[in-house]
Amino acid sequence: MTDMKRFLVLGLSAAFAGFAAVGAHGQTPGACQPFTVISDGSEFSVEYLDIHTEGPGPGDMRVGRRGLVDEDGNAAGSYRWILRSLDAPPGSGERSEVYQNHAMTLNDGELHFQSLAEAVRSADGTDRVSVGDYTGIVIGGTGAYMFARGTVDASFDGKQVTYAFNIRCD
Repeated sequence: MTDMKRFLVLGLSAAFAGFAAVGAHGQTPGACQPFTVISDGSEFSVEYLDIHTEGPGPGDMRVGRRGLVDEDGNAAGSYRWILRSLDAPPGSGERSEVYQNHAMTLNDGELHFQSLAEAVRSADGTDRVSVGDYTGIVIGGTGAYMFARGTVDASFDGKQVTYAFNIRCD
């Protein structure tokens, strides 16, 4: 057997073993299903980290925290994120993007997701990079969300952000 065939056989065997392990994790169906949470802007903090050159530019980070409520306005947890600018220099005309890592701490576990979004310049005149609406990829979590997969659509309306999760954990 050639090395390439051996690699393919080993790789496929490992993949099937991984699927079997995920299928056998014992999470109850319905433990995580589509849901929506909202950040109403009442618990908001953000820190800007200027990396490399002074002023806005590639590598700059924005680290933040928001409180979350459910659709009825009840406290639902908290949300933390790190946004890293993959930004083209201001005025260059090139498309600006940001890469984000997200963690939401909810009553029944923590949910993790990532996103790549088009950058939006802040309206505060600082030229710092932020984001508008985006779709993120759910990559798992803890508790009820340990095996979560799916997407989250984030939509912004002023200081309020709605996060609509389309996930499953089976």
